[in-house]
Amino acid sequence: MLYGMYVSAAGALASSYKQDVIANNLANAETVSFKRDLALLKSRATEAEENGQSRYTADLLEGIGGGTFALPTYTDFSPGGLERTGNDYDVAMTKSGFFQVGQGDEVAYTRDGRFMADEQGNLVTVAGNFPVLG
Repeated sequence: MLYGMYVSAAGALASSYKQDVIANNLANAETVSFKRDLALLKSRATEAEENGQSRYTADLLEGIGGGTFALPTYTDFSPGGLERTGNDYDVAMTKSGFFQVGQGDEVAYTRDGRFMADEQGNLVTVAGNFPVLG
């Protein structure tokens, strides 16, 4: 009976993880350049299947499997919908890639294509005034 409880708990945790990922996607749906995450789940083989020790188990237990595990989230970088902004400096990517921007001495990457010209005429990000590199 304990085995069934562990399998059930693994399924409940995986379901909770999936709900968290979906909730994050919904909360950020209107965020500029946000890319949705995908919750990946995997079924686990039973301990006896993994170790080849079928003599220590029962057919009834093997039939219910080893539970479900959550894998690391996968970020979907496919392009989203485009919308005309009227700003001559705004750009969009239709393929994979990132814009390089300077953050102090470091290089950061963004898919947010909202840009503007600063006082010196340099192209910078709208959020944070980071200079666009290259």
